[in-house]
Amino acid sequence: MASTLKDLEQVTSDFFKKYLPHLEVPQWSEKWEFKGGIPQGDKRGCYAWFTNDGKLTYIGLGIGKNSGRYEGNGLGQRLNNYFKWTKKYTEDGKKIYEQTKEDVDYIRTLVFPEDEFYMAAAFEIYAITNLNGLINKTHNIRK
Repeated sequence: MASTLKDLEQVTSDFFKKYLPHLEVPQWSEKWEFKGGIPQGDKRGCYAWFTNDGKLTYIGLGIGKNSGRYEGNGLGQRLNNYFKWTKKYTEDGKKIYEQTKEDVDYIRTLVFPEDEFYMAAAFEIYAITNLNGLINKTHNIRK
């Protein structure tokens, strides 16, 4: 059975309570449907791909030091590697990105504190091993 946002939120809560109990459990961003700025794109953390029927398909990591608009941060730069700005705008002035991947209709992001950004890598592996139906190949023991 495919995982959903509810499952992802439960895994997130479990991870933070077990490995980062001194922190409040962060919330996943609102849906990003390839219009406007990437949510929390100026931060480091993880991202999740969903289909329109609510199926979670992929968990990814954005923690690298990068250049350009998102210098020193990973989510915006990492997602820009997948989804390119079309140089077009919506009527209300939001950037429109090209959706080029299958199995993704929208994205949510999760930010980690800057002084503990490296824990996002542990969370990615934890989530992949504790959720069903993901297309991740690395660390996926539930293929």
